[in-house]
Amino acid sequence: MNNKSVKYIDIMQDAYVFRGFPPGVMKEPDNPQNYEKLRILGFGQIKKMFEEQDIDDSSYHYFNLKYKQKKDFCFIEQYDIVIPLQSATPNLPILYIEKKPKDRVLYNTTNIVIRLKEKSPDLSKYLYIMLTTQPIQDLILNQAYRGKAAISYRFTVDIFYNLKIPIISKDKYNELLDNYTNIVKKEKELDEQKKMFNSMKNNYIKNIIK
Repeated sequence: MNNKSVKYIDIMQDAYVFRGFPPGVMKEPDNPQNYEKLRILGFGQIKKMFEEQDIDDSSYHYFNLKYKQKKDFCFIEQYDIVIPLQSATPNLPILYIEKKPKDRVLYNTTNIVIRLKEKSPDLSKYLYIMLTTQPIQDLILNQAYRGKAAISYRFTVDIFYNLKIPIISKDKYNELLDNYTNIVKKEKELDEQKKMFNSMKNNYIKNIIK
């Protein structure tokens, strides 16, 4: 039984949940003055973009400017939470768009996006952290579609609209955020150490097999 005194983020009431545009064909239109050339990216490409890696030029598409309202809604925005349409493992990958994108870029239909109606960096990050916890991920995975022979999980917008995320006290939230920030910092340091180790290892092998 739910405790009525507990406050929740009610996704249906407090957020937009949507999928992006379907990819189009890279083709110069007859009247380019009525079109805008934009990137439209999948989950993995978005991750690479914020890691400042190069994105394939094939991600560009032409969009008719009369669809401005829909197009604006699907632009990648700061504080968005991004989930892939499907996952090959029960460890659901989730992205948090912490930095403001340098360019105007669109989501494609391989992304499910949660965007709080009220812009709040603290609440958005809290929601992201909660979505990465095992109890919440279990709720999501239990509702995911899986074919008889499929090993992947496929998600729908409705799964996320039906979520209610409990809000903890301000003190506990600050403690959680501090710990999360420290863990992310340590992960980045470990990633750098891993890259250095792999570089040393590869150079060592190259010198041996010359």
